[in-house]
Amino acid sequence: MAEFVAAAYQEKMFEILGRVESSFNSLDLNSDKEIDFEELRMLLPPGTKDEEVRDVLARADVIKKDGKISLQEFRAALASTNIEVCLGASKA
Repeated sequence: MAEFVAAAYQEKMFEILGRVESSFNSLDLNSDKEIDFEELRMLLPPGTKDEEVRDVLARADVIKKDGKISLQEFRAALASTNIEVCLGASKA
């Protein structure tokens, strides 16, 4: 039974990682495997100030710290956001 649960969990994780990568690729407008300031600006709502774009970028660019969001950083940002949402929901 434990082997079945482990296999099912692993399969679900691969599915989730595939969706995350697919989402990242759709946001990577020039297909260079990174989301830069200009791409992020185009993805955020019209009227978003440059300072706000830089803030979003800085919050996600925590591994390489090169001014761009890599797939690894995108995954980490999503995981961090998910944890914050879950913790916030448990406080309510």
